Amino acid sequence: MTHRQRLAWLSEHGFVAEDRGIVHATLGTCSLVTGERQGDAESLWLAARDGSALVHTSSLPAMTWEELQVWIEAKPEAKKSLAAQRNLSGDD
Repeated sequence: MTHRQRLAWLSEHGFVAEDRGIVHATLGTCSLVTGERQGDAESLWLAARDGSALVHTSSLPAMTWEELQVWIEAKPEAKKSLAAQRNLSGDD
């Protein structure tokens, strides 16, 4: 998938590339992308070479393109369900 295709996918999910061609120390040449995820404003660096990403507003490590897609598409209910399952099995 090309960088342009990744930006198009992000656009379909409510994210917009604010700036392109920024050189990030960890990711290399990137686009600054902003949008909303689960009601919260988010901004991230998206690497042009491979789609890896680093989210500004969290302490998450750099993610692969596939991890970023899962992170963007994650539903709050899924997280609540997982927490409930852990409580039922005694895993805290």
